Amino acid sequence: MFRKYPYWAWLLISITLWVINGLHFHAHRQELLPETMAEAVKNDLQQKEKSFNTFINNKDLLRRIYTDSLTEKESIQLNHFAYFIYAYNNDTLVYWNTNKVIGNINDSIGDKSILIHNDKGVFLEKCCYLNTGKNSKKIVVLFPIYISYPLENEY
Repeated sequence: MFRKYPYWAWLLISITLWVINGLHFHAHRQELLPETMAEAVKNDLQQKEKSFNTFINNKDLLRRIYTDSLTEKESIQLNHFAYFIYAYNNDTLVYWNTNKVIGNINDSIGDKSILIHNDKGVFLEKCCYLNTGKNSKKIVVLFPIYISYPLENEY
């Protein structure tokens, strides 16, 4: 087999593969730089906040959440959001789309966002107050930044 192809061809193939491997390594290293990772997290959060703003402006859907009249299609749609939603009515939890993490009302922060660290990961919590007159309706949303999966069972 070596007599069919000259040695310089094998050397050229080897060098080509080493160059491809080096370029692949360099590209991966550039993706893992802190600046690149921070930019990726920022873009992801902006996309999730844009989706949340679309959700919060849908007044009809919010009304159905608080009156417990969601259709199955809407419930499935809410469960597939990339963030976690908790609807409170007078400090009573009336709707949530996940049981993995619980979002609490933090009255001291108002409409500001805070970073929450717990055993489930790191989340950006935002609390929105809905203007509904007498009732105090709030939406708490948790944007996941980092989700850890701790072992729940002790063996």
